[in-house]
Amino acid sequence: MLAAGIILAIMIVPIIASITREVLTAVPQNQREAVLALGATRWEMIRMGVLRNARIGIVGGIILGLGRALGETMAVTMVIGNRPEIAKSLFAPGYTMASVIANEFSEATGDLYLSALVEIGLALFLVTLVVNALARLLVWSITGGKHWEGPCLILAAAAATKPLSLYRRVMNQAATAFAIGAAVLVIVPLMAISSISSSRASVRSTGHF
Repeated sequence: MLAAGIILAIMIVPIIASITREVLTAVPQNQREAVLALGATRWEMIRMGVLRNARIGIVGGIILGLGRALGETMAVTMVIGNRPEIAKSLFAPGYTMASVIANEFSEATGDLYLSALVEIGLALFLVTLVVNALARLLVWSITGGKHWEGPCLILAAAAATKPLSLYRRVMNQAATAFAIGAAVLVIVPLMAISSISSSRASVRSTGHF
């Protein structure tokens, strides 16, 4: 199950990143400029002027990624183990509704067996539909709804009226370091996986195992 979870996490990163970018760009530019004009630092502007408005949409993007992961079939089927039991350990094999349908639909022999698989598919469809509808509603509330700028500007003004103390400078630098570290932690494993996959593909193409 752990391998399937890692693969699904990598697969849903693009859709979450795309929706998050769309939500962040929907925040009005004048609000960002207003927060900076009040004397806030860049990270205070992001935290107070952008994330406070975009957090609902970001959560919606994450839920949309969850809906994408719920319907994934073959990538999960090949690594999850396909054992029809609920295990307590993440390292134990398991089964998903999509994997059950993919593995057993062609082998269904009786009407009851086939009806059970169709019922599993209907349940998976309903769960995915509800999750996607909720996520779309959350994203629309940001990209298509109204923005409440007043409270964010008030909070930014309260923070910006304070002098740029040592604490604020340290927090600004710490946030920058955290963002760089997070980017490195995401990019380096992906590059390692890509290099390993390409090297194995080249070895197999040459015929040396």
